[in-house]
Amino acid sequence: MKRNKKYGSFFRKLSLCLLLVTVILIVGWISFQTFFAKRDDFSTDWVTKLLGVFVIVSIFFCVIGQIFDGKLKTASFGYHLSLLVCLSIFAINEHLTELGTVAMIEGEIVDSYKDKEGVMHPFPFKLRCDDVILKVYDDSYRVENYTTQLTVIENEHPPINETVSVNRPLTIKNYRLYQTDYGLENNPKHEITVRVKDTDFSIREKVKVGDTLELPNGMALTVVAFTPSWALADEQVITFNHDALMNPGFLIAAAGPNFGEQLKWIVFSNARSTSLENLSIEIEEVRGFEYTVLTVVKSPLSLPIEITLLLTSLFGAKMLLGKYRLWTN
Repeated sequence: MKRNKKYGSFFRKLSLCLLLVTVILIVGWISFQTFFAKRDDFSTDWVTKLLGVFVIVSIFFCVIGQIFDGKLKTASFGYHLSLLVCLSIFAINEHLTELGTVAMIEGEIVDSYKDKEGVMHPFPFKLRCDDVILKVYDDSYRVENYTTQLTVIENEHPPINETVSVNRPLTIKNYRLYQTDYGLENNPKHEITVRVKDTDFSIREKVKVGDTLELPNGMALTVVAFTPSWALADEQVITFNHDALMNPGFLIAAAGPNFGEQLKWIVFSNARSTSLENLSIEIEEVRGFEYTVLTVVKSPLSLPIEITLLLTSLFGAKMLLGKYRLWTN
């Protein structure tokens, strides 16, 4: 018995020393990388992963020490054992986890995602992007928040409507989808609702880029082009990449029997752009040109991690309750 106690004390002291040294190294390494190397992503850092293994080893030594002390039925042993299992599964899960992205335009159906190396991986389901909802600030097209409405399609199962938004990921089987980006893209399938008014008529039609709208007065309006980013500098129209500025506009061509073709940009944020000749042109609704980007995380062992983490919390609560009773007595 004394020999076992001696071994138990040795492993517990070894565990404590290794844990203290490892924690100091982790804090020092992360601080150095953050302030001097300006690094904020440690997911691929082998030093951080190695120090994490040292933490697991220190807890393992603590469990061994408690086994030699004969504390197998205590809350402390259950806490450290479940924590050891949880961290071990977490480390294995990190090694097996797959990361990737998927981009979808409204109305598009995808069945795979792309990893960091550009390799495509199939989903066990299909995703349809029903709508990308961009909430903008008042009197602006600057986006305040964005949400994606999806339909999950699986064989032999009815479609399920789901929503992904910032800080509200969606979990499907072992896949977790995070809302990470958005934008506007010229899509041949996207559709706009145009209202044209004159003194004698008012019509409202749905058209696509390239379509021509015949008016009752003999004029014709053609949607020539679309840009996700439009600006005006020194009377010169400038179109930017949508990552630099999001200010959508449509180039409209008007032709009539009494004048040649005229071109004008109809821009949501510019009220003065809605008049051409004697016509008032308003674009009321746009669908199919907004796209969403989702980050895909596949964690095959997420459920075991959650179960062991719950057990760790229960044993920890029981251990703290026992110490509280000891102090109060």
